Amino acid sequence: MGARCLPCKLASSEAARVSSACSGVERYMNFDPALFLIDPTPRRADGEYMAHARISGTAASGIAFTHASGDLAGFDLRDDAIRYAHSWATEWLEKRYG
Repeated sequence: MGARCLPCKLASSEAARVSSACSGVERYMNFDPALFLIDPTPRRADGEYMAHARISGTAASGIAFTHASGDLAGFDLRDDAIRYAHSWATEWLEKRYG
C-alpha cells in the first residue's frame, strides 16, 4: 500500500495528482510504509509556502510516534512545497527504519 500522504485540503483533481506523485517513492523502502502517515501540508509565510512534514505512525517496535520536521525550505508554488516535504519525509523514514 505504501506510506499514506494526506492530500492537504487540495481540490480533488490536484489531490489525486499529488497523491500519485507521492506514492511512487515507497517501492524503494525496506520497511512497512503502511505503518506511517505523512502530512506534507505547507504553511504560508511572507508570501511563500514553507515546506514541512509531520510523520506519524507505529515503528516496528510497536511504539507510536509523531515527528515534525520544522521548516525545510520556502517555495513559490504550493505543489512544490508539498512534493519537497513528502520527499524529505520519505528519506527520513528510509534512513530511520529502512
